[in-house]
Amino acid sequence: MDDRYRSALDLALADLKADPEVVGILWTGSVQQGEADLTSDLDLYVVTHKRLTWRATRLYAGVITELFVNNVESMRWRITRPEEIAAAAGFATGEILLDRTGEMEALQSLARRRWETPPPAPTPEQVSMLRYGLTDLADDLDDVEHDPISSRILGAAVVEQAMKAFCRLNRLHGAKAKRLFAYIAERDSLLGIMLRDYYSRGMHPKHAQEIVDYVLAPVGGRLVEWESEKVPYPKEGG
Repeated sequence: MDDRYRSALDLALADLKADPEVVGILWTGSVQQGEADLTSDLDLYVVTHKRLTWRATRLYAGVITELFVNNVESMRWRITRPEEIAAAAGFATGEILLDRTGEMEALQSLARRRWETPPPAPTPEQVSMLRYGLTDLADDLDDVEHDPISSRILGAAVVEQAMKAFCRLNRLHGAKAKRLFAYIAERDSLLGIMLRDYYSRGMHPKHAQEIVDYVLAPVGGRLVEWESEKVPYPKEGG
């Protein structure tokens, strides 16, 4: 690890350990994973017994350090929250630097179980919604095909949704935006080639639509006819 990161990490640990309410510290992120570049920051989960949760950005030895501060209960909730996987991924792959009570080890075990378990398969209704949403976006690209700015703005949104749909349909947890391309390319080399071609060859709308068609092909392709679930409209004041 670069000396400046080591110095920053040592200073951050000394600062945080001075607070007796801090029961655990976990180091995660690109630097911890050995994937740092010149602009990478440090990422630390800080677990306390305080009835508070917050985020903070601090500067140690010239290195931006992101602190994600939670009490034990809220950290456990974040790790198991169905809507996101980031906390579970960070805890599962991170390194415990402080564990005063043994609770960090328990949290990491919980995170690893979550991270190593594939997400549930989407229901038929969820698959239909994915197909409908991508079909609608892909069709909209025809309207802006000859507008170089609008086609790139909309095309980027279409391809991002297609990548997320690929993960959902294949029961993959996914990754942060900056790592999503590499994550998908490792798991589907052909889709990786299509994505690289799209971004490196002018972001043509037709290439975005081809990506949509590739992602949706295993579940029946684009959805021409579709009807959502019928739900009661809530009465006023109800």
